Amino acid sequence: MLVREIRYAVRSLLHSKGFALVGILCLGLGIGINTAVFSIVDGVLLKPFPYDDPERIIVLGSQRLKSGDEAGVSVADLRDWKAASMSFTTIAATAAGSLTILDQAGEPERYNGARVSWDLFRLLGVRPILGRDFLESDDQPNAAGAVIISHMLWTTRY
Repeated sequence: MLVREIRYAVRSLLHSKGFALVGILCLGLGIGINTAVFSIVDGVLLKPFPYDDPERIIVLGSQRLKSGDEAGVSVADLRDWKAASMSFTTIAATAAGSLTILDQAGEPERYNGARVSWDLFRLLGVRPILGRDFLESDDQPNAAGAVIISHMLWTTRY
């Protein structure tokens, strides 16, 4: 019975080649789009972050009450959160921005960068390839500057 129905379907498709072509194209396009979307979702949402215990890392923030827009967290608020926290191992902070490098290695250039609290890399479980990590004393007012540069900056500028 199944063989007879398959033969009938093939004969019908051979009889109306335009319909068969549109059907095959729609199936191919649908399978291709689903594969592409799943690949993106799998790569972005389903794979864990390359940090130690990524399921234990959460992002905290603040919002403006009237507009609901995201608002930055002040250094004073961060210190208060750290002092009052009993649920978190640590609380680290980042502030992305644009930085200008002016040194003897070449012309001044702007790069994407961030100011981070001293314990961010420890929270993520990553260490610099060379040199040292930030220390708690680096995060105090009037402390001497400490910088960690990316591998890309190291190889292209230095």
